[in-house]
Amino acid sequence: MGTFTIFYNFLINSEYVGALKRTSHRIGYLQLLNRRLEGIIKKGGISRYMAIRDLIVNGDFESGTLSPWIILNASTTVTFSHSGYFSAQLFGGDLNSFIGQFVPASAGQSFELIVSLSKIGVNPSPPVTIQVTYFDSLFNFLGFGKLTNIATERVPNVENNVTWLEVYQTTSPAPAGTTQAFVLINKLPLTGSADILVDDVSLLLSEAMGSPGPTGPTGPTGVTGPTGVTGPTGVTGPTGVTGPTGVTGPTGVTGPTGVTGPTGVTGPTGVTGPTGVTGPTGVTGPTGVTGPTGVTGTTGVTGPTGVTGPTGVTGPTGVTGILA
Repeated sequence: MGTFTIFYNFLINSEYVGALKRTSHRIGYLQLLNRRLEGIIKKGGISRYMAIRDLIVNGDFESGTLSPWIILNASTTVTFSHSGYFSAQLFGGDLNSFIGQFVPASAGQSFELIVSLSKIGVNPSPPVTIQVTYFDSLFNFLGFGKLTNIATERVPNVENNVTWLEVYQTTSPAPAGTTQAFVLINKLPLTGSADILVDDVSLLLSEAMGSPGPTGPTGPTGVTGPTGVTGPTGVTGPTGVTGPTGVTGPTGVTGPTGVTGPTGVTGPTGVTGPTGVTGPTGVTGPTGVTGPTGVTGTTGVTGPTGVTGPTGVTGPTGVTGILA
């Protein structure tokens, strides 16, 4: 079992979650718990167990009284509530009405403040201040841990069955010398304003506990219970995406050549195609070797005398000879 699981199981049985069981509005508290856990983890993880305590006494007013709250112009009511049966009612109008409570605190501590608010009727909601202040053992004021102002007409009307205004605030760390903190929910005067309802007030403190001891020896394995009835087969899910094609394996060995089949029947002779164009005359080859002279044939018959040709031109006179 992981550290976080053990820690969460511890919280389920803690005083803090006991307060959760008294209210039907658990979601907001669980969101707050997650926020606290995230903060612890970001600061280095959960190395030790943490206990979360609610320092407010009678924050849900289920005692039916406002004890031990310090009050002015306030009372409990069973007419409306955020959870359980009771809530605190701060009277409206020109009155200053508040509830406040001192709780123990130490230097360096910071808190989560949770308050649920609503108003009664259609009259405007008055301004409300929610504050956490720090004091020493002599009630000397040391500083503010948180001061939240809720403006006029920001609180919903409980008669309309709407969600209450749920306030979640984280305080600054208590300064040196702090021995106590004072939580005050103060309705300011406003002529004609509605009464304010307050419920489920918590001031949560997370504290480190000692480190867990060593794991004890494993107990004996219990008897195996009977096998349960097999449930019906679930609906087949959609086919997954086709994976990538695997690497091509090596080429197998070539098998032996099969037996040659019989020669098929010769098909009919195809139609003779047209005569192609006559190509160009080739180059004349070299003259062949002269063959041997043939045998002289017999002399032919003498032909007739031809016609006498014309007299030729008289030649030039020869050179006159020299007389001896």
